[in-house]
Amino acid sequence: MPLDFFARQLGADRKSSADSPIEVEETQRESVESLGSAKTTRIPQPLLYRIAKLLILTSAVLFLLSYPFQLSTFKDSFQHAYRRFTAVKISGQEQKEWCTFAIMCGTGDTDTVSEMRPLLVSAILLSTCRLHFIFLTDEDGAGRVHEMFAKNLTTADKPIRVDIMVISTEWIDEKALKIKLDPHGHHSGSWGTGKLLLPWILQDLDRVIVIDSDMIFLDDPASLWAQFDDDGTWAYKMPLFDRSKSSNICSCVVLMDIQKIRQVRAYPDLFSSVLHSHPEWRNETSLNYVPPHGDQGVYFGLMKSHPKLVNSLDDRFNVDHCHGYYGALRNSSSKMVSILHKNCESRRHALDAAGNLFFDFYSAYKWQWLKGLEDTGYPVTVNMISHETSRNSSTV
Repeated sequence: MPLDFFARQLGADRKSSADSPIEVEETQRESVESLGSAKTTRIPQPLLYRIAKLLILTSAVLFLLSYPFQLSTFKDSFQHAYRRFTAVKISGQEQKEWCTFAIMCGTGDTDTVSEMRPLLVSAILLSTCRLHFIFLTDEDGAGRVHEMFAKNLTTADKPIRVDIMVISTEWIDEKALKIKLDPHGHHSGSWGTGKLLLPWILQDLDRVIVIDSDMIFLDDPASLWAQFDDDGTWAYKMPLFDRSKSSNICSCVVLMDIQKIRQVRAYPDLFSSVLHSHPEWRNETSLNYVPPHGDQGVYFGLMKSHPKLVNSLDDRFNVDHCHGYYGALRNSSSKMVSILHKNCESRRHALDAAGNLFFDFYSAYKWQWLKGLEDTGYPVTVNMISHETSRNSSTV
């Protein structure tokens, strides 16, 4: 109903309190006539409104048509992984190698400690390799992670090692400023920037996989660890959906060849040079302008300047909300899904996405179901490590 009609009505109501009965009756009659006119008169809808309405309806139809396909794809991937895991368990031929995952879970806008529960459950449930989790966090996060394992998972059906390292954001920010990188230029903040420094924090490791807390496995984590086994010259391997801008590469899952990274002196030499050797990336008037994007901006610059050091990881290892699940569902011929990523939750298509069912499944999965039988369960070892008192703190 037109806004001017309500304005006239409001004016008529205010005037009626002081008018005579005849004037009131006349005003009411005019109001009734106006109301009838408003009901019968059809206001032309703007063209943009019609287009928007059509797009919304089209999107809804496309989602309904694709939902069964998405769900069946995720289900097939999960069943494939679970069948393989079950076969390995029956044969007793578990891998002896440790698969090492580093997770940044410091206090911030997101409660990453609670958020990562589905990730841990999915990894433990489907893994055929021994699991080594390294949690880098603050004092509060360290206590919560320790309590989570102490209360819920003291034994498991496979060897699991947990290292909890307390690290300060002040230390991360100091190292970031050394290469003139704003640690708060991206919403991931200091903890996202800290991923860049892991090769110099984790001195005793040769290889590590960095993974975000809002992801889950639909495939054996050993299949991701196996991506290290090639003869490439790369130092980093990560999803590179679109090499034209930093926002379309993802540091949510990164394979790091720690020895190679330290060998080429990525920090501070390469990181510092790639951020500033191409001024057009930082010039807002340039068509090639790349706004600050946390650690992904550094990886983007490294990929542009030293393409052999940054290799692409298969799409199936980051089927994410931000890109509407493109990759494994649209670009991959096998349509295998190994990792789901629940990012960009505020976007409309992410709220009722088919993959959310698997996050719900892992969230509801009980810790005790991962413990194994009393006589065969492996003890879960949990170690608290202080970054400040370790030899690592002075090596960067």
